[in-house]
Amino acid sequence: MRIGKIYFLVSIVFLTCVLFAGVGLRVNFGSVQIENLLPGETYNTRELVNLPFTVTNSGEEDATGSITVIMPKKEECKKNFEPIEDIIWVQVSDNIIDLRPGAIKTVDIIVRVPDKPEYYDRKFEVYIEAIARAKKGNVATGVMSRLYFTTVPTMEERAKREKQNRDREKILANLNYEFLPGKIFIFEVKPGARYNVGEKAGKTLKIVNMNDEKYKYRVTSVSAETAKQPVASGYEEAPEPGWLTFEKNIFELDENTILPVKAFLKIPKEKEYYGKRFQFFIRVDLLEQEIPVSIYSYVLVQMEEK
Repeated sequence: MRIGKIYFLVSIVFLTCVLFAGVGLRVNFGSVQIENLLPGETYNTRELVNLPFTVTNSGEEDATGSITVIMPKKEECKKNFEPIEDIIWVQVSDNIIDLRPGAIKTVDIIVRVPDKPEYYDRKFEVYIEAIARAKKGNVATGVMSRLYFTTVPTMEERAKREKQNRDREKILANLNYEFLPGKIFIFEVKPGARYNVGEKAGKTLKIVNMNDEKYKYRVTSVSAETAKQPVASGYEEAPEPGWLTFEKNIFELDENTILPVKAFLKIPKEKEYYGKRFQFFIRVDLLEQEIPVSIYSYVLVQMEEK
């Protein structure tokens, strides 16, 4: 296996769907993007980014169903991305769902793009759907995850990948960090007022370094395009990521350390912002690594009504 340039790596986005009291699914995969895959190589998301596809029966009844790879239509794809050309490019190791309430099933997502010149420097998108119903009923529930991946731009990238492969074990070990909470909700935000995000949400924002070495991290607010992340249903991207700021942006954490992070929010005092719902994207970069590594957290803001 060879490792690509990774931007979204860990289980930050959890997708959940519940219908009625007895039927429910939750998956950890959400929206994942991996960059610079090499055509002809076989990749497993569990090994590549420590992220298998995990399904949980969050309902109250036994569930039965399947996990399916779906080719999206061109018009459904994210900007500059295209559907995979063959469904066999992406496979699941086991597509059967048969779970008791609270039970978890974990499968591998396998990606292989054929080694042909036309598949270099491309951006592909694919859907992975988990769908299930109660064994004693006919009502089904489903959760759709999205996998985005790009391929290396030239054949010359092969030489660079050899070195990346040697660094793979160290890089994967360094992924063992978190930014908590993964999703932050803030309500009744008044335009023109400045808020301490943690105090307003009733949560402590923090970086967790679970490694046995000291590491340096950078925390910033970025656009959805930069984050390559979707905007949550019912929200719109904040017009300016800079409305969300931090007391400082660079953090050095000793081994096995938790460090609080102070974030501040100030939406300009404009009439047009009353009643809006904005989403901000917090990116946490692991610094001083040969392969850039980032994880994301989300701040979901509900503005005060006029």
